[in-house]
Amino acid sequence: MTQPTTTVTNAAPAAPLKRYIPEDIRQSLADYKKENLLTDKALGKLTGTSETQINRALNDNFVGNEVEFLAKVSDFLKNDPARRQAKAALFQTEISAAMKAFLETVRRTEDIGIAYCPAGKGKTCGIALYVAETPTAVSITLSKWSGGANGLERAIFDTVDTRAWKGNTSRGEFIVQRFRDSRRLIVIDNAHRMT
Repeated sequence: MTQPTTTVTNAAPAAPLKRYIPEDIRQSLADYKKENLLTDKALGKLTGTSETQINRALNDNFVGNEVEFLAKVSDFLKNDPARRQAKAALFQTEISAAMKAFLETVRRTEDIGIAYCPAGKGKTCGIALYVAETPTAVSITLSKWSGGANGLERAIFDTVDTRAWKGNTSRGEFIVQRFRDSRRLIVIDNAHRMT
């Protein structure tokens, strides 16, 4: 009778693969952090990422899902001027506070919500303030010309950074891939115009 043999390997686990973050994104992120005197943790919170991801990206040592990271960060950077302008021009009201609570509940529960009240009460301003304070959210306003499927697709497509789109998929598929599992809220103002 032969004794069973055992083999012991002490090989270290493979190091995670370093991912490529484009230099222009890395530089824009570093500039934003410096201009706004932010920590990596604060910038991670603003962009819907994490302190570690920000730190690794800024130090050209990113590990993880770079596609998801780039989607959030590049969209954040693209929409920042509009958010700043809205934040400077608007102020909190009872309606905007109610809109914020409503939208945050919808985002947190990953649900679909409909907010309705008569025109002129402040829903649009409430949405603008929410998006200004929640940079990962995306807001579009529909007109009578943009309420169809193509108009809606175009409106959402125009709010995201499209450098990663190579034209080998439809804009709609690109949008779906961009937002899948991101916990980002898409707010549609004047949704009654959808057809």
